[in-house]
Amino acid sequence: MDAISFEAGWQGYALTGRPDLLNYLRRGDVTWSQLWDFYRAHPADPGAVVRLMGLFHAFLSVQYDAEGAVLDYEQGVYPQLREWAQLAVECADWIPEEKIRDSLAGLLEQDLISPLYYEAVFNVYLEASVERSAAIWSEQPEARASLGGLEVPAVTFRRISIQLPERVLSDSLQNDPQWAVARSRIVSCRHADWDRAYAVALGEEEGDWRDEGGSG
Repeated sequence: MDAISFEAGWQGYALTGRPDLLNYLRRGDVTWSQLWDFYRAHPADPGAVVRLMGLFHAFLSVQYDAEGAVLDYEQGVYPQLREWAQLAVECADWIPEEKIRDSLAGLLEQDLISPLYYEAVFNVYLEASVERSAAIWSEQPEARASLGGLEVPAVTFRRISIQLPERVLSDSLQNDPQWAVARSRIVSCRHADWDRAYAVALGEEEGDWRDEGGSG
């Protein structure tokens, strides 16, 4: 498609992050899955992408709470969250994880998503991140030093829990002790960052974060 057709349709709204893209979604002209595929092919301004991701999460949080706030790996919100997380992880070079995490924390602070939904998003994002890191570990040996050399946080926060599905823990690299160490570091680092953002969003003081210390 050319620039003119982008401007005339939902694609133009997607590129600029206009919230009225919701009208196209409600009419069925585009789905969230198609939007994520569009961003893979046409990287947009990170701010625009994160704004529309915020809309996605605000609506999905309502559905998640209505489902009893339990992740069902076969149905419910999980398949939709999984698609989103795969995009977020794949495009981390132009949509920094920090922007995504801080946006979600902002939604939580404004009560646009629930605390339990934030925790669910973290775990699905973590799942996709670990799987992608495992693929890099297998396919790009030169990248192993950076994956395995992450600095483990001095304090382990426990405001949100880690819930990785068994299929992630029993991947094809499960017998590689170096990967086991790298995976542990990846999980610990992401958990600390997302948990800290969670605490800030809920108005906890920094001193409150340091009552459950320990290395990850």
